[in-house]
Amino acid sequence: MSLKNLVTFVAGGCGIVGSGIVGSLAQHGAKVWVAARQDSRFDELKRTVPEEYHSNLAFFKADLANETDCLNLKEKILSTDGRLNHLVASMGGWRADGPLSTLTVDNYLNGMKELTLPHFVVYKTFSKLLSETPKSSYIFITGGSGEAKFFDPKASLLPIKASAMYGMYVSACSEYKGNKNMVLNELRLFFWIRRKPDSSFDPKKSQFEVGHDYVGKFIPKIIQRNKSEVIKIQTRSVGDELYKKL
Repeated sequence: MSLKNLVTFVAGGCGIVGSGIVGSLAQHGAKVWVAARQDSRFDELKRTVPEEYHSNLAFFKADLANETDCLNLKEKILSTDGRLNHLVASMGGWRADGPLSTLTVDNYLNGMKELTLPHFVVYKTFSKLLSETPKSSYIFITGGSGEAKFFDPKASLLPIKASAMYGMYVSACSEYKGNKNMVLNELRLFFWIRRKPDSSFDPKKSQFEVGHDYVGKFIPKIIQRNKSEVIKIQTRSVGDELYKKL
């Protein structure tokens, strides 16, 4: 499948999950914008993407939790390419702040700000633009910890963040109900994602552990499917079967 002539933005594209998404979109021909606070992150990202696809990448230095930076990024994308077709939001990494009852109020507020504020600012900045762009999409990448019956108590903020993201997706769908331009998707992941190629894993022994490029391969298919929905991938086997059906 080809995504040539499509302009995309992967928010969190320098992260573990995001880097695999960037690579997949670039290899399918899309132009991929990526933002980061430090230029060194772009160099790290380029090492994970085959050199022949580097010409499909565009970088912008920005803090995605900052409204001014996000607006400047939007202006740069539009002044350069004239449009944005698809946005994938994959932000918020692992945190081990401690059990919930041991956190200070500042710990809690700072943690939730780091985990959720960039998603809000990016959505606030770009969703209206996409809602006015035919055959566009906004894809939220979320984690399955919000559904877990038990989770590492040291990482107490992650299930709260995941649940907040489920709510953000519901709010987005409610806000743009009836919009015929933008498709809204949530891709909910229940396994560990490592910063190394998925080919380095034995699929039979790694049901709950995948490489960073495993998730990326689903994004072009979700874009071309053009259907608003929540997609859950609980294990590698579930993902493999889903990939065949998309």
